[in-house]
Amino acid sequence: MAGLILVVDDSAIQRKIYAATLKASGYEVVTAENGVQGVAMALETMPALILMDISMPEMDGLEATRELRRYPEMARVPILAVTAYTEPEELEAAYQAGYDGVIDKNSDRTVVVETVAQWLNG
Repeated sequence: MAGLILVVDDSAIQRKIYAATLKASGYEVVTAENGVQGVAMALETMPALILMDISMPEMDGLEATRELRRYPEMARVPILAVTAYTEPEELEAAYQAGYDGVIDKNSDRTVVVETVAQWLNG
């Protein structure tokens, strides 16, 4: 098994696409539909990597990432923003919140798999 990936996105379609793509590449995947669920799921499952949307209801990805970074056990878990927002100020806000990298939501699925592999394999 290549590692557990947590996908946090309010879009059921996006969650299914990322989960299917990552599972086909040998990853185990768990999902959450908002930041509140994402934080709880991350602390429960201790994933190897988190793909998290930025814009979500209840708790957005920025707040969820800041919350996760408060826990020492989450300090080294890569959190990648999966977002359509790619303006410099939005990306800076993501990095300031504690995201490690950004994947454009419009990227080809192979880019997602390659990016995840790069983060997990150094």
